[in-house]
Amino acid sequence: MRLSGLFAFLAAGALAVPRPHNEMLDNPSFRAVGVAFQKTDFKGKSIQLVKATDGNHCFPVSEFPWQSEAPVNIFSVQICKPEKCILFAGLNCNNDPDYNSVLVEGPVDVPYFEDADQGFRSYICGDDVVSIQTKYTIHSKDHNATTA
Repeated sequence: MRLSGLFAFLAAGALAVPRPHNEMLDNPSFRAVGVAFQKTDFKGKSIQLVKATDGNHCFPVSEFPWQSEAPVNIFSVQICKPEKCILFAGLNCNNDPDYNSVLVEGPVDVPYFEDADQGFRSYICGDDVVSIQTKYTIHSKDHNATTA
């Protein structure tokens, strides 16, 4: 599926203000696994973190045209499902050594990230992401769906 078609398809099921467990996207092509926030402590603008069911897809955070309030960078996340996501400081899931990246294993609430002064600008969620080397990993912990 082409990237423009991907965004159009996601737009049909996306919410303006996503919150964990509240009408999360779930259809044959895409599944929401959590929420990403513009600020630490689950504050600011937010988007649903989605997983493509047909494989790993890179999602640049700034390219969510159906959400006028989409964050530019991610500074906190809540992963509500037992899924794995990698957050990248680079725009196109760039895992260049000069960029920070972190593997987050859900379910977990991450109110802030160490060594992420600029936040994260793209992400991939899926089963195969563990094969991508990251700077560090955040493992499953308690998850509170009412935090946001």
